[in-house]
Amino acid sequence: MDIQATVFENTALIYLSFLLSEAILLFDLNLYIPISLVDENFKRANAFIKDPSDYKKINLKEDNQLFYYRRNVLDKGKPEIKEGTLKEIFLGDGECYKEVLAKVKGSKAVGGSIKGEDNVVGGSKAVGSIKVGDKSKGSSKGEDNVVGGIKVGDKSKGSSKGEDNVVGSIKVGDKSKGSSKGEDNVVGSIKVGDKSKGSSKGEDNVVGGSRVEDNVEGCEMSLDLEGHNPLSSNSPPSPINPLSSNNPPSTTNPHTSNLPYHSTQPTHNPPSTTNLPYKGLFHFIYLLIDQKYKSTNLKIYIQFLENKLKNQFISLGDWIRKFVINHRDYKGDSVVSDKIINELIEKLIEIRKKNDIEYLRNL
Repeated sequence: MDIQATVFENTALIYLSFLLSEAILLFDLNLYIPISLVDENFKRANAFIKDPSDYKKINLKEDNQLFYYRRNVLDKGKPEIKEGTLKEIFLGDGECYKEVLAKVKGSKAVGGSIKGEDNVVGGSKAVGSIKVGDKSKGSSKGEDNVVGGIKVGDKSKGSSKGEDNVVGSIKVGDKSKGSSKGEDNVVGSIKVGDKSKGSSKGEDNVVGGSRVEDNVEGCEMSLDLEGHNPLSSNSPPSPINPLSSNNPPSTTNPHTSNLPYHSTQPTHNPPSTTNLPYKGLFHFIYLLIDQKYKSTNLKIYIQFLENKLKNQFISLGDWIRKFVINHRDYKGDSVVSDKIINELIEKLIEIRKKNDIEYLRNL
C-alpha cells in the first residue's frame, strides 16, 4: 500500500485494510486460490497497460486489467475461479451489487421497512412477525445483546418442554407472543423452520440456531443469530464467535453451515455455485459497518474507494503520470527534469495541506 498525498486517502486505505480483515474473520470468507494464480496476479499487477497517449486525454479510461479471484467465498469446497477487474472483485456482479448495497446502505436497513416490509434485519427478513429494531416490541434497557426488542444470547430463558425447534433465545416484551411457565416475555410458540411463520422450505428464515435471510433476485444477505448477535460489539465470546480467542478448533463455518448451496467440507461431488451471483468484497464490508459500527463516517471512506473503482477518481500514480506527461517542459523522452520534479513536489505539498481529494477527480 503506497503512501498517498492526503490524510483522507491514507485513512481510507487503512480503514479498508482493517474492515476487510475483520469481515474475512467474521464471515469466515474463503479467498484461497491456487498459488500459481497468485503468482500470475502479481505479474499482472506489475504490468502497465496504459499508453502515454491516454494521459493526454481529459478523462482516463477505466482500468480493465484482469485478475484471478475466487467466486465461492463462502464455500470450503473446490474453488470456482474467474478472471475479473478490481471493480468486479470488490463490487460484485452488476445489478446484484447495486440492489443489495441499496438495502445495506439505506437509512432503513435496521428497524425500518423496505418497500413496505416491516420484518427487516439489515436488509433481511425476520421470522414471522417479529420486528427487529422496533421499540414497540419491547426494547430492554441495560441488556447488552438486545436488537430493538429482541434479546439474543440467553439460552436459559424461553425453552419450552416438548418442543425441539423453539426459539428459546429471543425475548420479546409482549406477553401475548407465547409465554412459557415462569417467563412472561418469551417467544415460546414460534418454531424454527415452520413455514407458517415465514420460513422458506422449512430451512430458510430461521432464528435461534441459523440465520435470517432475504433473497434479492439471487443476492443473499445473512445474519447468524445462534445464541448471540455476532455483529454486536457487545457480544460475549462464544464457541461460534469467529472473533473470539477462545474458539475451539473447528472445520465448519458457523455462518454458512446451514446454507443449502455451500459445502463446508470438500466432497466428491460438491454442489455447484457457478450460476449464483457474486456479491463482491465491499458487500461484506458495508454489512459489517451497518451492523457492528453503524458509522456514517466509515462509509464515507469506503464510498471514496468505491468511486475510485468506478473510475470517478484516478489513482495517485495516474495523477503523477498525467502531471508529468502534460507538463510544458516534458519532451516525451522519459527524462523528467529538475524543474518538473520541483513543481510536482510543490503541487503535492499544496494538495496535502488542503487535504482535498478533488485533485483526483477523473473529469
